[in-house]
Amino acid sequence: MYEEANRPFPDFPVDIPLPLYVCSVGKRGEESGSDRVPPLLSPFIGMTFCVRGSGVAYLFDRPFRMRENDVIFYYPHEEHRFLADSEESVIAWVNFDGPLAMSVFSSYRFPRSFPLEKGFPEEIYQELLGCLPKSDHDSVLHASTQLFLLFEYLAGEKKKSFLESGDVVERALRYIKANLSNSELNVNTLCDVLHLSRSTFRKRFAEAMHVTPGEYIRNQRIARARTLLAGTDLSIQEIGRECGFQEKTSFSRFFKACPNSMPPSEYRRVYNRTGLVPGEPPSPEAPRRKDPEISDRQNEE
Repeated sequence: MYEEANRPFPDFPVDIPLPLYVCSVGKRGEESGSDRVPPLLSPFIGMTFCVRGSGVAYLFDRPFRMRENDVIFYYPHEEHRFLADSEESVIAWVNFDGPLAMSVFSSYRFPRSFPLEKGFPEEIYQELLGCLPKSDHDSVLHASTQLFLLFEYLAGEKKKSFLESGDVVERALRYIKANLSNSELNVNTLCDVLHLSRSTFRKRFAEAMHVTPGEYIRNQRIARARTLLAGTDLSIQEIGRECGFQEKTSFSRFFKACPNSMPPSEYRRVYNRTGLVPGEPPSPEAPRRKDPEISDRQNEE
């Protein structure tokens, strides 16, 4: 089986200002065998659901065992793929993007992968599948609303597995959020604050969040930088300091090495399209982006 729906935006619709937009959704059966599944480098944030069967999802070269009703998340330009255990396996995806997509999504603090006790959210998926090919005002708003409903559904499902990690991880997340501007924030700082050994803390954090503490700090700094670049008139140097970089050059190097790599000034021009930054010229029309799942299917063919 194979079904999909895509929204053919050349970029983000200027006349419908929203923090994020659904780009594509779909569902397909999987063939087992690693030679049939090339890795993807998607320009969007993606969710992959194991609807039926089982397999292994790879984030770069790191394996995540996926069983029925598990979900895994990918950030932009993270190499990923799914290897099914059998031809009975079915996966579904929801991909989204937008000026504040990374910031909004990261605020939910989802682990990279976790099980869904209530199963795949079929009703929300069907709503997205029905309205996504359309680009009219009502369809765009409806899809965005459904995406937030999906976030809330996942947040409710995450709660049980997250709480099993104990209070340490929650305290670490609060400390990271409050101290992103501290250039000295790192794993050693967190271990000192929490009075835990480095090995114990890294293990407990990775079990709960499915990323290392260092990766999580990096992702949060990316999210804050994108939020401030797209939604404020702070100078790039001020934004760098808010993200833990005392020097503008250090911040620029960090930001250019991130997913969706580009200089901070260019990111501001591309993603701030609602006039939030006084004096910035309007963004040039961006080229139409291809949906990663379409590229994946073409590669397989």
